[in-house]
Amino acid sequence: MIRVLLLADTHIGFDDPLRPRVERRRRGPDFLRNFRIALAGARRGGVDLVVHGGDLLFRSKVPPSLVQMAMEPLMEVAELGIPVILVPGNHERSRIPYPLLAAHPMIHIFDRPRPVLLEI
Repeated sequence: MIRVLLLADTHIGFDDPLRPRVERRRRGPDFLRNFRIALAGARRGGVDLVVHGGDLLFRSKVPPSLVQMAMEPLMEVAELGIPVILVPGNHERSRIPYPLLAAHPMIHIFDRPRPVLLEI
């Protein structure tokens, strides 16, 4: 039996201001914290495959530092030898720096149809 962790619509970077605004409580850090919590089972070895079904990030135009924050938990999972599949959502379709996302051989981005063989 293959154990799959399916995530989607994590919207990392939600409420991350493009410009400084009026001081108010921001919920963006909650999204990243909850994303890490959701991946904790994978990091403990409880799954064989992680699939993110789209909208990893909140916007298509984000600073590289935000992409890095979103990718760190996925890289931790990939470092354990667990394949990670990312399916771009409508928030990732245009300006996401794919080389930053594909920096690990266990991370696969399904941005176009193609055959991929995963050994699980």
